Formats: sequence, C-alpha cells, structure tokens
Amino acid sequence: MISGAITRMPGKASLLALLGTVPSGRVTTFDALAEKLGQPPALVHLMLMGLTEDERDFSPWHRVVAKGGAIGRGLHRDQQFARLVREGVPVSPAGIVQDM
Repeated sequence: MISGAITRMPGKASLLALLGTVPSGRVTTFDALAEKLGQPPALVHLMLMGLTEDERDFSPWHRVVAKGGAIGRGLHRDQQFARLVREGVPVSPAGIVQDM
C-alpha cells in the first residue's frame, strides 16, 4: 500500500501551489490539503516536514495545522507560532488555533 501511495504522490510543486492558496490570517489542516491532493494526511505531513529552508522561506507552510487546531511540536514550532500570531491568527499559549 505504501508503494502505491508513493507512486501517486503529488510533486512538491503541487503541494506548494496549494499552500499558496491559503490566505494570510487563515489556516488549513493536513486533512483538507490531503483531500485536495488525493493523498493520506500522513503523507502530506511528511511532505511538509521535508520542505527545505528556502521552501519554508517562500511558502506559507505555517498555515497548516492538525484538524483540532494544534500547531506542530517539532523543530519549527516557535517559528510557526510566531508567524501565525504576526498574521493575526489567534493561537493559545498551548499552541492551539482558536476559532477555526
């Protein structure tokens, strides 16, 4: 099953283009992106984790959260939190986007 998913995996360009449609001050979820790309949410999550620093600089990766509104807990958590707050997205101190 995994090999089938990999052969159908959209290119990074498709993901980056889709990210570019998320407006400033708004968020989307891994699930919503996955549905639009026709892929499992876990695969979309892996693709986002694999973005290069240049891709992170020029794409709104930070606007993607878990379906419950939680921001990432990984290496880029503080950066995601700061970018969302700068855009006016209400994020609790615990890292949960409010009013999704």
